[in-house]
Amino acid sequence: MAIQQQTARRALLDAFAELALSRRYHEFGVGLIVRQAKVARSTFYYHFKSKDELLVENLAPMFAALSRLREVDEPPPEIEAWVGHVWQHRTRAARMFRGETGRKVAEALGLEMRRALLAQARDPSGLRLAPLLADQIAGGMLGLLQSWTSGRSAASASEIARLLWSCARSNANAQEST
Repeated sequence: MAIQQQTARRALLDAFAELALSRRYHEFGVGLIVRQAKVARSTFYYHFKSKDELLVENLAPMFAALSRLREVDEPPPEIEAWVGHVWQHRTRAARMFRGETGRKVAEALGLEMRRALLAQARDPSGLRLAPLLADQIAGGMLGLLQSWTSGRSAASASEIARLLWSCARSNANAQEST
């Protein structure tokens, strides 16, 4: 990708992130994103099909980190950093984990989990059950984050990172025993 295209893509990602932290998801659209990024609307559609695709792209690094949790012996520092970021923006995050946006987030995390599980499936049973297990892990993780950001329980970012890791590990162990 040419440097100018990379710069425009980065500007769109950054503009989206800034808007997502300062407004509700439904309060801004492609028009505001391109104005904030200082790029043409056609540039947006060159890189992304929709605002939802931009949302998923922005969350992709966090989803990738979450999907690797079942493979590690301890939660890595990057997970605690992501969880800390979620907590810092908990009011917006709590909204993002609910409703239509929450369904899009859950679907995207489930797809990332599914890819990771399918890549490691060793037998036909693992291939067959991977989509269900992926949705179970993603649902458990997002349920935990939603509960935490909504203030239903108090926990540190470190404790939440450990619970996310534990969720991923226990479900991965269940897959290996089937």
